Amino acid sequence: MERRNTVIGTLVASLLLVIIFISLLTIVQPPFSINAQVESSSSTVAGTNESALFTIDPPRQGRFISAGEKTTFRVPILNNGIVPTDIYELEVSSTWPVSVFGSDGNFPLTDTNGSGNIDTGEVHQGQTFNVVVEMNVPVTATVNVQNNAEITITSWVNPGVTQTTFLQAAIPAPFVQAFRDHANGAMSLLFAEPNANWLKKQTNDSYNGTGAAIAELPMGYIYTWSKSRLINGSWNTEIEYLLTDKSGSPFSEIFKLTDHSTSPLPIHDIKPVVALTPEGVIGVAWHRQIFSDKDVVNHNIYLALLDQSGKVIYGPSNITLNSGWVTPTSTGIPSFDSPRIAGTGDERFFLAWHSYLEEIDGSVRDIFYTVRGTNGEKLVDNTNFTNDLPDDIGYSSPTVAAVTPNRVVLAWVQRRPVDDDVFYAVLDSNGNIIKDVRNLSRNEREIDWLTLDSVELSDGNILIAWKAWGCSEHEYAGRIKYAILGAQYNRTGQPVCLGDPGIAATGDWGVSVAADSDGNAIITWTDEDQFERHHFYYALVDGKLNIITQPMIFHRTETPPFSTSYEGYAITSRLYVDGKVAFGNSNYHALSDQTAKVSVNFGNQGTMPVSSATLTVTIDTGLTYESDTATVIPDINGNKIVWTYSELGPNNNQRVDIFLSMSESGEPGIAYPLTATIKIDEPDFTLDNNQDQSQVTFYDNIIYIPIATTATD
Repeated sequence: MERRNTVIGTLVASLLLVIIFISLLTIVQPPFSINAQVESSSSTVAGTNESALFTIDPPRQGRFISAGEKTTFRVPILNNGIVPTDIYELEVSSTWPVSVFGSDGNFPLTDTNGSGNIDTGEVHQGQTFNVVVEMNVPVTATVNVQNNAEITITSWVNPGVTQTTFLQAAIPAPFVQAFRDHANGAMSLLFAEPNANWLKKQTNDSYNGTGAAIAELPMGYIYTWSKSRLINGSWNTEIEYLLTDKSGSPFSEIFKLTDHSTSPLPIHDIKPVVALTPEGVIGVAWHRQIFSDKDVVNHNIYLALLDQSGKVIYGPSNITLNSGWVTPTSTGIPSFDSPRIAGTGDERFFLAWHSYLEEIDGSVRDIFYTVRGTNGEKLVDNTNFTNDLPDDIGYSSPTVAAVTPNRVVLAWVQRRPVDDDVFYAVLDSNGNIIKDVRNLSRNEREIDWLTLDSVELSDGNILIAWKAWGCSEHEYAGRIKYAILGAQYNRTGQPVCLGDPGIAATGDWGVSVAADSDGNAIITWTDEDQFERHHFYYALVDGKLNIITQPMIFHRTETPPFSTSYEGYAITSRLYVDGKVAFGNSNYHALSDQTAKVSVNFGNQGTMPVSSATLTVTIDTGLTYESDTATVIPDINGNKIVWTYSELGPNNNQRVDIFLSMSESGEPGIAYPLTATIKIDEPDFTLDNNQDQSQVTFYDNIIYIPIATTATD
């Protein structure tokens, strides 16, 4: 009996072990296929559903495009779950037409699982499937048009696992962005226009300058930066610059504005800023640090003036004349930083900077300014505009913008008990206060501080932008805000926040602004976390606080960080005129008793309006002008037909058809020359497209020669 009970107990235990083993197999055994996964019990699906994961990197993309262009995005989907295979279904939402292809970009995606949505087909664990999205831009798209395509991607294994990727495209207002990409180390310029966008390196790779700043010249750009090198075993930093034409092709060598080859102490010239006067005198200012020891530093602001050929006509000169050396324990010795410069309409340079002074009773932070002539003459002494007291309010982060007539807007951050706000004042070029100090941001919840920039718009309004601490009270990331000053330099409305956590997750930093010719402001910035500065961001706003182009990525690097000017000088306007003319054909023909229709295409392919233009077509004496289709009446002066246009807008393309007959002195069979010329009042960006040639021939009879054909099956 005892032995029988033992056998029964052993059988029961064995049976229990088998049941437990089968249960374990049911829990941990992975599915062999998608179908097996779907057809399994709900508990099994729930267990493996948690493992149906995928990643999209980058989650958001953006770029500039042109009307009529076709652009392609690649959306990589990584199956990083633990299910062996998944299928990813796609739902696409886009204002502009889009087509979705597989990784090769040739074959459109289809519905492989009968769900009703296009999908990737099976993607194995650890595999990346690249979805190719082709976006077609309407030919009628203009600068104020933007497309935000959304692609929602869903796991078929677990429909609860879903992500949305955003693909943004816009036609940009014209501007130029100066920067260095850490991926190659070259000092580069990114050119943006409604009709074209391109990037142009200005140096070799691994050049590794910092603080890239740019300003527009009448016929090109000045591009300046800091460059470090070892001198006698110590690192020194010098200011360099070059000049380019409007297309970004350098027409000068790289000049050294400062050279520390013979300095007995390490000198660091950093954070250059640049501006010019209406007559084209260039001003460059920067912050100089001289080290007598690691923690013993002398700080000053320097200025140099250049002509348009790049020749130094004044300086470099120390404009703060500080002889003190700051140590970790020193008091009463100032340090200066954050130089700013603007060229006023009466050929003066208004300079501002931040002063920091540690006193026994606390720190003192102020905004100083001075005014210099185009020969470097001091017209207004160095002036403390804010007059802080020890451990009191504190003023920092200045910005200065030239405004008409012969004035500047000076803005800064002012410490307050609850929050920091942006304040501003308006001064003339003699330093007289035109508009007393006003609170611009006026917000008792968010902190408004750092990286200010400002610009006068073409309609006379003034935009001031800055980095705020969040768009709302409980958002703890840097976001870009802006406000507009209108008539009498008064704020036109509440500041607008551009921030979007989906755009720059680590926050915003380094705002720069520029004006276009249509009353709008171009705003660019980058990521706040310097180790995650993958992106440049863009927004276009008007002078009425409206956002024309919502914040978007316009450039990305796989190797952060970008380096650019974080002082507000990273971008500049791209304003120029460019007259063009071209015949529709190189040869025209007609019967001797009829008129020849000759087409002439002309216009302004620049980014700003032409105030006056003349189109001239010169014909041979063997021809007679009969009529045309132009919108203005021409003047006939001998064999010249001249049309005068009071204005040609930016990116303006027109066509006129001219009807010509053979004159009494003309003869059939002769090719009579035609010349078309366009002339504009403003300096023309390029002259090689201002003239074109064609010819017209009349015949008594036009003979058509049949083309021989070969019969085919």
